[in-house]
Amino acid sequence: AARGAAAVAPTLSPSADYQHVAPGGTFGCKAGNLCTSVWDPTKSKWKIYFLYTCNRYYLSNWEGTGQYWNKQTGTPTSTFYGQSGNTIKSFKPFPGKRDQSWSPVWSIRNC
Repeated sequence: AARGAAAVAPTLSPSADYQHVAPGGTFGCKAGNLCTSVWDPTKSKWKIYFLYTCNRYYLSNWEGTGQYWNKQTGTPTSTFYGQSGNTIKSFKPFPGKRDQSWSPVWSIRNC
Protein backbone atom coordinates (compact mmCIF):
# COMPACT_ATOMS: atom_id res chain seq x y z
CA ALA A 1 0.00 0.00 0.00
CA ALA A 2 1.18 3.54 -0.74
CA ARG A 3 2.00 5.72 2.20
CA GLY A 4 1.90 9.51 2.40
CA ALA A 5 5.11 11.37 3.01
CA ALA A 6 5.76 12.23 6.63
CA ALA A 7 5.59 15.91 7.54
CA VAL A 8 9.02 17.53 7.72
CA ALA A 9 9.85 20.75 9.57
CA PRO A 10 11.26 23.68 7.59
CA THR A 11 14.87 24.46 8.49
CA LEU A 12 17.71 26.66 7.32
CA SER A 13 21.49 26.47 7.35
CA PRO A 14 23.31 28.04 9.03
CA SER A 15 20.82 28.03 11.86
CA ALA A 16 19.15 31.19 13.13
CA ASP A 17 16.90 32.09 16.05
CA TYR A 18 13.25 31.22 15.58
CA GLN A 19 9.98 30.82 17.43
CA HIS A 20 6.70 29.03 16.73
CA VAL A 21 3.46 31.01 16.66
CA ALA A 22 -0.06 29.58 16.52
CA PRO A 23 -2.28 30.62 13.60
CA GLY A 24 -3.68 34.07 14.40
CA GLY A 25 -0.98 34.62 17.03
CA THR A 26 1.22 37.69 17.25
CA PHE A 27 4.96 38.24 17.44
CA GLY A 28 7.46 40.99 16.86
CA CYS A 29 10.32 41.48 14.45
CA LYS A 30 13.01 43.51 16.16
CA ALA A 31 15.01 46.18 14.39
CA GLY A 32 18.09 44.73 12.70
CA ASN A 33 16.35 41.53 11.55
CA LEU A 34 14.99 40.15 8.32
CA CYS A 35 12.10 38.05 9.65
CA THR A 36 10.40 35.25 7.74
CA SER A 37 7.35 33.10 8.46
CA VAL A 38 6.95 29.60 7.04
CA TRP A 39 4.33 26.97 7.89
CA ASP A 40 5.66 24.11 10.04
CA PRO A 41 3.42 21.07 9.42
CA THR A 42 5.07 19.14 12.25
CA LYS A 43 3.77 21.66 14.82
CA SER A 44 0.74 23.07 12.93
CA LYS A 45 2.18 26.51 13.67
CA TRP A 46 4.08 29.26 11.89
CA LYS A 47 7.84 29.09 12.28
CA ILE A 48 9.27 32.60 12.48
CA TYR A 49 12.97 32.98 11.71
CA PHE A 50 14.95 36.04 12.78
CA LEU A 51 17.83 36.53 10.33
CA TYR A 52 20.17 38.95 12.08
CA THR A 53 23.71 37.83 11.27
CA CYS A 54 24.80 38.69 7.73
CA ASN A 55 24.89 35.40 5.82
CA ARG A 56 23.46 33.35 2.98
CA TYR A 57 20.90 30.98 4.48
CA TYR A 58 19.96 27.77 2.64
CA LEU A 59 16.36 26.64 3.05
CA SER A 60 15.06 23.08 3.43
CA ASN A 61 11.38 22.07 3.29
CA TRP A 62 10.03 25.60 2.90
CA GLU A 63 6.74 25.16 1.05
CA GLY A 64 3.64 27.24 0.48
CA THR A 65 3.07 30.90 1.16
CA GLY A 66 4.39 32.81 4.15
CA GLN A 67 5.54 36.33 4.83
CA TYR A 68 8.68 38.37 5.37
CA TRP A 69 9.54 41.67 7.05
CA ASN A 70 12.77 43.54 6.47
CA LYS A 71 13.46 45.57 9.62
CA GLN A 72 17.22 45.69 9.15
CA THR A 73 18.99 48.93 9.96
CA GLY A 74 20.79 50.95 7.33
CA THR A 75 20.16 50.11 3.68
CA PRO A 76 21.40 46.54 3.12
CA THR A 77 20.07 44.73 0.08
CA SER A 78 18.50 41.34 0.81
CA THR A 79 18.00 38.74 -1.91
CA PHE A 80 15.92 35.59 -2.39
CA TYR A 81 17.56 33.02 -4.72
CA GLY A 82 16.16 30.10 -6.72
CA GLN A 83 17.53 26.59 -7.18
CA SER A 84 20.11 27.59 -9.80
CA GLY A 85 21.24 30.63 -7.83
CA ASN A 86 19.06 32.94 -9.91
CA THR A 87 17.76 36.08 -8.20
CA ILE A 88 14.04 35.87 -7.44
CA LYS A 89 13.88 39.28 -5.77
CA SER A 90 16.11 41.84 -4.10
CA PHE A 91 14.89 44.49 -1.67
CA LYS A 92 15.92 47.09 0.91
CA PRO A 93 14.37 47.45 4.39
CA PHE A 94 10.68 48.42 4.29
CA PRO A 95 7.77 48.92 6.70
CA GLY A 96 5.13 46.22 7.09
CA LYS A 97 4.88 42.62 5.91
CA ARG A 98 4.90 41.10 2.43
CA ASP A 99 3.61 37.74 1.23
CA GLN A 100 6.03 35.27 -0.33
CA SER A 101 5.69 31.88 -2.01
CA TRP A 102 8.59 29.94 -0.47
CA SER A 103 8.47 26.96 -2.84
CA PRO A 104 10.78 28.52 -5.48
CA VAL A 105 13.15 30.05 -2.86
CA TRP A 106 16.25 27.95 -2.12
CA SER A 107 18.34 30.52 -0.24
CA ILE A 108 18.21 33.99 1.33
CA ARG A 109 21.01 36.52 1.75
CA ASN A 110 20.08 39.17 4.27
CA CYS A 111 22.92 41.60 3.49
